[in-house]
Amino acid sequence: MMLFVGYSYAQAVYPGFPEKFDTQLEKDDYKDAEIQLSTGLWRLKGVKLVAKKNGIEVEDDGTKGLMFRSNSTRLFVAEMKFDLQDGVYKVTVMASSPGKDVSCKWILQASTDGGKKWKRVSNEVLTNNKTPKEQVFEVNIKDPVRFRILKLGLGSVKEDPSIENGRLVIDNFTVYKK
Repeated sequence: MMLFVGYSYAQAVYPGFPEKFDTQLEKDDYKDAEIQLSTGLWRLKGVKLVAKKNGIEVEDDGTKGLMFRSNSTRLFVAEMKFDLQDGVYKVTVMASSPGKDVSCKWILQASTDGGKKWKRVSNEVLTNNKTPKEQVFEVNIKDPVRFRILKLGLGSVKEDPSIENGRLVIDNFTVYKK
């Protein structure tokens, strides 16, 4: 178990986390699906599993990440289908916008009622870095909770070059116990 000290008490990472999305399963399209990963069952909508190196899609280097679609008005989701029972202090996520893509915007949401209702726990995150960058969210939730990443559907850069709606790559989704 990893411990992090620096606050009034040590913070432990939940067992099985970080979710690195490294799996033998393949999901090379953006169709909706539920996939069993090392931490539990995840729902992916407009998201595929990609092999990556430094956050950029490659042929295969043995590691994977989640890649969200670009240039759409639809919202795309990577959602935990399970609860973490002991509450959560913070969540960290590695995020990048691959290749020559324009930046993109996304938010982190949480549900304390088994996924019936979702509340925003972050402001909009603008990701425009090609190299993965850690995003840190102090959420301080005491109840059983699950999370999802919601990539905003802002439209197509082909229709309006000012739209920031490139692809999003997510990796190392880490959840710290309360």
